[in-house]
Amino acid sequence: MNSSTNNYQILCQQFESLKEQLNAISILPEKWFAKNDLFNSTTFYTRSDELKDYVLELENNVKKLGSIHNIQLMEHLSVRVADQFSCFRGLLNSVVLNTKSKTYNATHRKQINKVKQFAKQARASSRSLYEELSKLQEFERRLVDMVAEKQQTLNKYSGQAQRQTLQDDVLVTHQRLGRCRQAISKIEEQIQKLDERQY
Repeated sequence: MNSSTNNYQILCQQFESLKEQLNAISILPEKWFAKNDLFNSTTFYTRSDELKDYVLELENNVKKLGSIHNIQLMEHLSVRVADQFSCFRGLLNSVVLNTKSKTYNATHRKQINKVKQFAKQARASSRSLYEELSKLQEFERRLVDMVAEKQQTLNKYSGQAQRQTLQDDVLVTHQRLGRCRQAISKIEEQIQKLDERQY
C-alpha cells in the first residue's frame, strides 16, 4: 500500500467522522448559512440553505481525490477539500461553544434564582425571628416587673400563714423569667447564624 492510498483512506475516515459529528448537532435551517462567523460558504460552489448539500459537495470532492491522477488538479482539489474541512470544523466548534454557553447561562440563572430564593426566605425568617424576639423581650420586661412586685409583697408580709405561698409565687415567676431568657438567647443565636449565612 503506497502513501497516497494510505492518505486517501485517512481522509475518507476523517470525512466519515466529520459527517457523524455534523449529524449529531442541531442547526436550524436558514440560520447558520447567514452567519459568516459560523460557516464560510465561499469555499464551496454550492449555494443552499441546507447543510447536507455542502456535506455532499465535500463528499464528492473527497471521492474525486481518490480517482484523479493530474498532479496540478489534485493539488488544487486538496487545498479546496482542506478549506472545506476547516469550514465544517469551524461550524462544529461554534455550535459546541454556543451550546456550552447556553448550558452555562441556564445553570448560572438557576444558581442566581436559588440565591435570590434563599435571600427571600432568609429575610422572611429573619423578620419572623425579630418579631418573636421583640415579643419575648416584652414578656421578659413584664416578668421582671412581676418578680419585683411579688418580692416586694413578700418583703412586706410579716405573718407566716401566707409566707410559703408568696415565696412559691416569687420562685415560680423567677423560673418563668429564666425560661423566657433562655428562649431569648436561642432566638438571638438563630438570628446570628442567619446573618452569618447571608454574608
